[in-house]
Amino acid sequence: MPFVNNNGVKIHYHVEGDGPPVVLLHGLTTSMVQFVKGGYVDALKGDYRLIMLDARGHGLSDQLYTPKDYAPQCMASDVVAVMDAEGIDKAHCFGYSMGARGGYSLAVYAPDRFHSYVLGGQHPYPRTTEQRVSDNKAIVQWEHRRDAIIAGEESRRDPKEYDVFIAFRKKMMEWPPFEMERLVDGLRVPALLFTGEADERNMLTKEFAGNLPNAKFFSLPGLNHDQAFLRKELVLPRVKEFLSGVQQSLNGSGGGL
Repeated sequence: MPFVNNNGVKIHYHVEGDGPPVVLLHGLTTSMVQFVKGGYVDALKGDYRLIMLDARGHGLSDQLYTPKDYAPQCMASDVVAVMDAEGIDKAHCFGYSMGARGGYSLAVYAPDRFHSYVLGGQHPYPRTTEQRVSDNKAIVQWEHRRDAIIAGEESRRDPKEYDVFIAFRKKMMEWPPFEMERLVDGLRVPALLFTGEADERNMLTKEFAGNLPNAKFFSLPGLNHDQAFLRKELVLPRVKEFLSGVQQSLNGSGGGL
């Protein structure tokens, strides 16, 4: 599995499959393995060249400990660096949760590099009051967990990982770092947005999709944030249909990948 150096930050990535390239962006506190264990890689690699990367601070990529290191433009540039290393001019993007935020960032900071977006479990609006309360609670819990491990409690995680999560969460609370008009302009390409119906992000994600010129939205009845990703048998048919339709349109217009 190769690495790319993006302005001094080492980003770990892996390529699997053959066909039009699709960048996969995972959620907070996970890694590219999220798509492998979730069954998405096996389901898509027969038709697409999957570009998976560990976001900075996650997996085998470099760990960074200050919020500024997780600025959306920095994380977007990591994806572009991987694409450049693989000689990929344009791709499709599929991100979930934090990965969907990554997709929104790419639409702003690298809009010419993507044919389409599949963005799940996240909207691009500022954090609500309830979410900020949840963010602060998570930060306190992570601090306690880190301190317990340092004191000798057994854990599969290194205590420094929690410093990474805390830094990212603090940066996430500042979202969005750009004007919404720039994002809407970057998402004039085909986009598929989805959430679980029981996900607190459901209504705002649906609302945002309605503001896009070429977007579709679907929700998964009764499912919360985590469940919506895990139920691949409900998500994948929609994703495959969407990507196939976009690809057919590109091929028909001579817009190969």
